[in-house]
Amino acid sequence: MNLNIARMAKKSAPFLSGGLAMLLAAAIISSPESSFNASLQGLKLWWTLVFPALMPFLMLSEMLSASGFVHAIGVLLEPLTRLVFRLPGSAGWTLALGMTSGFPGGAQGAAQLYRQGEISDREAGRLASLTHFASPVTLLIVVGASMLHSPAAGYG
Repeated sequence: MNLNIARMAKKSAPFLSGGLAMLLAAAIISSPESSFNASLQGLKLWWTLVFPALMPFLMLSEMLSASGFVHAIGVLLEPLTRLVFRLPGSAGWTLALGMTSGFPGGAQGAAQLYRQGEISDREAGRLASLTHFASPVTLLIVVGASMLHSPAAGYG
C-alpha cells in the first residue's frame, strides 16, 4: 500500500509543482504592481540588513582560509569530525561558520571545500545539511532590530 502511494506521489510531483508555478505566475500577472513593490521591499531588506550582517563572517572565512588557518584547525579537528560526522577535519571550520553566520556561510564553506577537492560530493551534501542553521546574527540583527524594532526581541 505504501509503495503505491509513494509511486503515485512520485508521478504526480511534476504536475503539482507545475500547477503551483502556474498559480504563482497568475497571481503575479493579476497584480503586477503589488508584486513588484513586494519584490523591491524584499531586495531592500536583503541589501540593507541581511547582507551587511553576513558580510563580516564571510570575509573572515575567506581571509582565514587564504592564510592557512582553516587547514591548521582542520588537522586538529580531524579525529572529532571523523568520529562524529564522518567528515574530514577541514569540515570543522565550516560547521563553526554555519553555526555563526547561518546557512549562507555554511553552504559557501561546503562549496569551497568541494571545489578545493578536500571533500567528495556526498560529503559536501552532508556538510551543507549539517551547516543549515538559523544564524544568531540573523535572529538578533535582522529579525529583532530591524523587523521588530527592538534588539532585545531577537533574544526571546
